[in-house]
Amino acid sequence: MTFTSGAELLMSKGIVESITREGVRHIATSEKYADSWPFGPDKPHPYGKAGKAVLMATEPFLEFFRTVYKQPDG
Repeated sequence: MTFTSGAELLMSKGIVESITREGVRHIATSEKYADSWPFGPDKPHPYGKAGKAVLMATEPFLEFFRTVYKQPDG
């Protein structure tokens, strides 16, 4: 999945109320989640590529948002 389709999936499954692809990218690169984000070099799951799109495996992505990410109140 891409950052865009991931954001859409998170909302459709009710895991988060609202998020954009930019929001997912921000979380992926934030210092707060640097140790727990599951994708990237030296991480359990590598990013993939399809053309210019960055790809992530669906289940680890969803698992991160279900168990690690805490949506801000507000």
